[in-house]
Amino acid sequence: MANNRRHIFMPVIFFIAAVSIAVLPIAASPWRVDFSGGALYAPSYGADVALLPAYGFGLGGGVELVTNNWIPIRGELGVYSIGASAWDPTLFRYRAFWGYRLAAMTGLRVPVGSGELDFLAGGALSASRFTSLSVVTAYASLVGEMRFLHPVSFSFLKGREVNIFAAVPVEYMFRGNARTIAAGLEIGLGFQLSKGAAK
Repeated sequence: MANNRRHIFMPVIFFIAAVSIAVLPIAASPWRVDFSGGALYAPSYGADVALLPAYGFGLGGGVELVTNNWIPIRGELGVYSIGASAWDPTLFRYRAFWGYRLAAMTGLRVPVGSGELDFLAGGALSASRFTSLSVVTAYASLVGEMRFLHPVSFSFLKGREVNIFAAVPVEYMFRGNARTIAAGLEIGLGFQLSKGAAK
């Protein structure tokens, strides 16, 4: 029971810490929003089951506060679907599942030429359902992401910064008796809400 409580509260702690860091620079710093999607490799394992590979995809959007070399707070809302795993030698497999995920992260942004490289980490809460079943579960996870953003310009946006980006998201899911390790490759498009480039 203690372990389950710890897994549930870890994302909440991450979120509170990130919001606390964000409070001071919020008035002078720009916000960015983005939309992305991509493929996932998401093997699962259990106490008596070896790692069994599975594949899926995810779609989502995010909003983040940006300072000089820091992203104090980033929130994400996404939907994902992961197919049934491979069979093990005893003819066991993990069921396919899909769900919604709410994540909070914080991290660094490093200039690379005209673009930037971001390193993010945090926690998430998900509500998922097994495909073709009515069983719904909630679980916590640790999340991280490395992404590269490159600016592009569109005259109709009247000076607002736009970025295209590629990202490698990772997630460690505490799914009851099972654990899932997901890694993926995403592409997306982001917009700065205020005019001018982020400093």
